[in-house]
Amino acid sequence: MKEINIEERISLATAFDMEDIIERYMKDYDAPLNVGKEHARELIRYLILCAIDPKKKYGMRGPVDDVWHTFLLFTYEYRQFCGLIAGRFIHHKPETRKRPPDKESYRNTFRDYEKYFGEQPPLSIWPAPIEVAGACSSSCNSCGGGCSACAGGCTGCTNCGSDCDNQ
Repeated sequence: MKEINIEERISLATAFDMEDIIERYMKDYDAPLNVGKEHARELIRYLILCAIDPKKKYGMRGPVDDVWHTFLLFTYEYRQFCGLIAGRFIHHKPETRKRPPDKESYRNTFRDYEKYFGEQPPLSIWPAPIEVAGACSSSCNSCGGGCSACAGGCTGCTNCGSDCDNQ
């Protein structure tokens, strides 16, 4: 396969007919059309990242993974899509006891998403990794540091690691 640039990958991927996949996703997950399309768009972007750098690990979860599971049911279309944007099959490697979640791979997704698509991933679909979530207004009585993340709750003090106050 000839090397294609990011703009060509995006163009090919977004032009791919996802109508049947979105319809099945909407049925299986009781999602309205606009949500099905938005989640499919995010999966396409995730798969584009995987196509750009096959050696780099990218992580995802939530509705993006759910759409991927739906897409995988359409084996013929999924294989076509992968060949079109990556020139190879993009394997789904779920977390297992032997392959636990990798925080760095999720951070890679956030960094490269912004790099290639010019915006942060929508936090309504992609829960923010700690460094994206920012610091809370909570403070730690022990050392005066701040909370390490607000999205989904405080994960501890940025300075000493103890539980923050006002969680």
